[in-house]
Amino acid sequence: MSAVWEKVARWTGEERIGELLMAHYGLRLEGAVPVGGVLKIDTNRGTFALKRAGEGSESHWRGVAEVGRHLLAAEAGRIPVPIRTRSGGFTFAGYVQSYVLLPWILGKPVSYTRPKDFRDTSKGLARLHAGTRGFRPSSFRLRVFWPRTWEKAIDRIGLYRVAVDWSSSAGELDAAFRDAAPYAEGMAENALRYLHRSGVDPLAPEIASRGLVCHGNLHGGNLLRDERGAVRFIDWNRMAWDARARDVAQWLLYAYGRTGDLDLLAVLLTEYQRADRLMEEELSLIYALFLYPHRLMRVLDRIYGEQSLSPDRAVFHLAQAVAVEEKKLPLLRRFPDLVEGTLGWKLPRVDWLERRI
Repeated sequence: MSAVWEKVARWTGEERIGELLMAHYGLRLEGAVPVGGVLKIDTNRGTFALKRAGEGSESHWRGVAEVGRHLLAAEAGRIPVPIRTRSGGFTFAGYVQSYVLLPWILGKPVSYTRPKDFRDTSKGLARLHAGTRGFRPSSFRLRVFWPRTWEKAIDRIGLYRVAVDWSSSAGELDAAFRDAAPYAEGMAENALRYLHRSGVDPLAPEIASRGLVCHGNLHGGNLLRDERGAVRFIDWNRMAWDARARDVAQWLLYAYGRTGDLDLLAVLLTEYQRADRLMEEELSLIYALFLYPHRLMRVLDRIYGEQSLSPDRAVFHLAQAVAVEEKKLPLLRRFPDLVEGTLGWKLPRVDWLERRI
């Protein structure tokens, strides 16, 4: 086994990855180095990114490829399109798990130290959403109906609470859970009530017509500036067929988490609006997504549902998730004012948040 193959075997657990690359793509492995969540591999035909295919696997990456081709044809930007195997698929099975091969994107991580970085990303996101308007992949199936998903999450937290209450041990993790669970349930119920109160249906045809392709994982590690200075959206492992409000809310939360600057969010909304106009109803969806405690609910599922975190790590992740939710409170209180001042639209408000100002 060559030195390169030995390194890749240590990183992936795959002893024959070189043979698999040759069999599926006709590529000879000449070098490899981990970069972020992928392997940057050098071959006899150039440089590529080797990535774990993740959940959804073949059908997911077929959808990503269709989105990429659509964007290119619409001249609305480029995303890393998975490379077909010799058999015509987009993933291949290793001995440990499945993989996807992607073109290597030359670029640098966006620093997000300047307002321009945030503005350019907002414009790029709007352009991406506009470019996918009307697009439907061959295997299209809308995966998410928020009210039902949130109701099920609330039910799961209730089950976790019963399990903890009946536990014979009462460690640090269970004590932290007892503090966090009522808040998680309460905020999820607030988000659900807000959706019902606003009367906005995330699956309404007029909202769906504005675009149903979401990147699904917007943060600094998945955004690059290419050689021309354009912001590129990479790592489409969590792409979802969902209302674009999901992406916009995630992007605004990321920007707020990095800066704590509500004035910046007004600028980012304005930049998005100039590039691709949001509907008033979509702002209500964005606010409902702000209310929902996504990170906290996900951590609780990992701890008590999947049991994928050790108790020590679980306490740390739970504390971080609670801190993220607490940091959101000023945004939740002021976002309706921000929308009214920036766009002139009045969003329904959450009474208890108003009383706590």
